[in-house]
Amino acid sequence: MDKRKDLKLNDGTYGIIKPDTPSGHRAAQKRLDLLRKNGKEGVIIYYNPSDPRYLPGSTTYIGPKKK
Repeated sequence: MDKRKDLKLNDGTYGIIKPDTPSGHRAAQKRLDLLRKNGKEGVIIYYNPSDPRYLPGSTTYIGPKKK
C-alpha cells in the first residue's frame, strides 16, 4: 500500500511528514518554503526513522519505496 507523506489538517494547514534526520530536515524545509511561496500554510512533523513502527515491513512504514 502506498502511503502519502503529506496530509491536510482540518484547518486547511498542510502537514509535512519527514524523518528526524539532517536530510529529512532539509527536505521538510524545502517543502515548507514551497507551500508558503504558493500561499499555503504548513507544519512539519518529524518521526524517528529507527522506531520499529516505521521500519520497512511494518504496516505503519512511511519511508521511501523499494525500487
